[in-house]
Amino acid sequence: MPVSNAMTKAIVDRFNDRSHWRQTSQTLNFVCGALVAYDSAQGSDPYAGLDVERVFAAVELLARRKNLEVTPFVSSWHPAVDGWDRSRLPGSWDRRFKGRLDDTRLSDRARDEIVKLIRAVTSGGEGEIYRDLMDEMIAELVTLLATTNKRISYLEPLVRAAHASSSGLTIVTLNYDRSVELAGAASGVAVHTGIEQWAADGRWAWPSTGIRLLKVHGSIDWAWEQLERREGKLSQSAVMKLGEHEERRGRPALVFGHGTKLKAEGPFLSLLAEFEAQLAQSQELVVVGYSFRDDHVNEVVRRWLNESDTNKVCVIDPWFPERPTPRANGGFRDELLSALGSDERAPDGEVRLSIVRKAASVGLLKRFS
Repeated sequence: MPVSNAMTKAIVDRFNDRSHWRQTSQTLNFVCGALVAYDSAQGSDPYAGLDVERVFAAVELLARRKNLEVTPFVSSWHPAVDGWDRSRLPGSWDRRFKGRLDDTRLSDRARDEIVKLIRAVTSGGEGEIYRDLMDEMIAELVTLLATTNKRISYLEPLVRAAHASSSGLTIVTLNYDRSVELAGAASGVAVHTGIEQWAADGRWAWPSTGIRLLKVHGSIDWAWEQLERREGKLSQSAVMKLGEHEERRGRPALVFGHGTKLKAEGPFLSLLAEFEAQLAQSQELVVVGYSFRDDHVNEVVRRWLNESDTNKVCVIDPWFPERPTPRANGGFRDELLSALGSDERAPDGEVRLSIVRKAASVGLLKRFS
């Protein structure tokens, strides 16, 4: 499956293959190009930072640019920001407008149409094109994840560990795909996301065996559903789980982008609390494929590590650094290395931070063999 940077290219390709001349396609090309140009001007690798969540976050900010707290301090945006956000009037309007100009006795209605045209051409939009682009990017992401052939054999050690344990296994994933569910089904191990129970009564109920799968950022088979408003009740959105072959209806229920992961609507705050509750029952956290960039997830891990000197972390990552980066504010990963490095040992003499610098397929097999 494409990683974050490759995912950007895959989504851009899907937009342009569908129609390079659609306004949303051209707007997405502009956003990606502007980010690359900015990074290049800073002397950075122009492609290293073009991950799909950063692109989406930029689109989201542009959609809200008229209402941001910093907007009063921005004298002007890049000219293309408003340029792509302007209304595109249909050709029939252009013909009607020219017909009006031929009439020297302009009516008030004709003058109003001329004013509308001038405003549409000269003023910036209200973010509509960027909101449309956000919706289309999410839809393309879901389609891409749902249709990509997944190699799930590397997850077999986790599935076997869940099957062998009398109390099952808790897995927390920040991904949206169904790889864990597919791996469980292939091995006959039940995988429970708990979303049906939560949708019914707002509680997380788990069986004593199998895999407890917390999809903290949502799933491609979850969709938003607006509940029917009843007398004396406030309006509320809910999340429903789609059947395997059920046609999608409603917006995909997932959290996407940088800096927007702590979403109040739906099950996401409750899922984060359940992650903390499940982690409190364990003394070891195994981390695979996580870059420690989500502050709300890091804070749960931070509190758990500080609660007990016997709590420890195993990171499976072939590119995990050997020492903290020399620059200041290196992030949570550097904090882990500084506080729990090889010199910091738990009371029982075991290293609190162990690092397996192997691919997930090798690292999981080594850890759970």
